[in-house]
Amino acid sequence: MVRSSRQGAVWVIAPSGAVADELLDELRARLAEAAGSSSPRVVLDFSAATLINSAALEALLDAQEECRARGGDVKVACLSELLTDVFRVTGLDSQFDVYANVPAAIGSFAA
Repeated sequence: MVRSSRQGAVWVIAPSGAVADELLDELRARLAEAAGSSSPRVVLDFSAATLINSAALEALLDAQEECRARGGDVKVACLSELLTDVFRVTGLDSQFDVYANVPAAIGSFAA
């Protein structure tokens, strides 16, 4: 399942479980919805995610590119130790701003 909500002008998208085949279409749909807004600001809340596959990582990069092209951005919050390792090994930790929690990620858009 992928939850999405708005906190002010920021979309919070929160996948749960394995972010892979079954969740991938739902994740892409939620990201596309958020990226289609004007100046899209997105926080990905991974607090309930257990792992992520390469196709999902590619979807995150695509969403980030689309959001930045529209004057927004995608930020990441609540990575587990395993997901932190995945982001580090793939180099995505240097592509995304990563925050310990959702409020910090949301607040970073105001800075």
